[in-house]
Amino acid sequence: MEETCVQLKAKDFFPPDLPIAVFRGKNTKAMYNSETHVLYRRDFWKIFYIYSGKGILVINGKRYPFGPGFICLIHPDDLTTFELETDITISNILFRKKVIADWLAELKDDNDFFSIFEIPHQETRHIIRDQLYLIDSNRKIQTLVREMRREYLRNDPNSGMMLKLYLTELLIRMTRLSSKTFSRKRRSSMVTYVLSRIEQNYMNPFDYRKAASELGITHIHLCNRYRKEYGESIGQTLFRIRLKNSKRLLLETQSRSLKSVRSADSMT
Repeated sequence: MEETCVQLKAKDFFPPDLPIAVFRGKNTKAMYNSETHVLYRRDFWKIFYIYSGKGILVINGKRYPFGPGFICLIHPDDLTTFELETDITISNILFRKKVIADWLAELKDDNDFFSIFEIPHQETRHIIRDQLYLIDSNRKIQTLVREMRREYLRNDPNSGMMLKLYLTELLIRMTRLSSKTFSRKRRSSMVTYVLSRIEQNYMNPFDYRKAASELGITHIHLCNRYRKEYGESIGQTLFRIRLKNSKRLLLETQSRSLKSVRSADSMT
């Protein structure tokens, strides 16, 4: 069965004068299951929080099990759907980037959490996105999500500012929580993490000390452990990837040159 993609529009969810909307509701197993084959994309950002129920989040073709306390940040270009084992109770916090745009330069983190708002979707590193934006939350986050819903329903002249402040606090709490989760996962998948860094920045020298600090180990331990697990040094991997990409670029250049020659010949 072919999958259907539905584009959700901000105008159908946001009040005319407010770039944030907060909804709480129920998604049913009958509407979201392995047989529905409907994917959703948006022209806005979304955070969802699961109060009850369980299932699978399908995001960009990958599958993630979830249950109560699960929270996730969704990029506008993400393709998502649910495959539910039970009905779920969910809060959806919808917002436009402009809500936090003025503060992005001041928001700091150690694990690229806020880079998702700046880097084009196709360039985001999936290993980091997988580990950062799929989080089992805590009671403070649950309380904050509930308060955002109450403030949204209050809708007084200061509600927009309050929601902006709440959203910023929520994102900060998410990055603090994800930092702990990310550190544990990076240590357990060190080789994958190092390879990702090299492949994304192979033209630049590898920063051993920075990578080791992010993994919570010394740079000597990083080098020894990488060689033991991967069978070659980080430097050898970097050289090999540079060589591979140089060959690829050379072949692409030769191919373009050959096409140009053939095109010129056909015109004469």
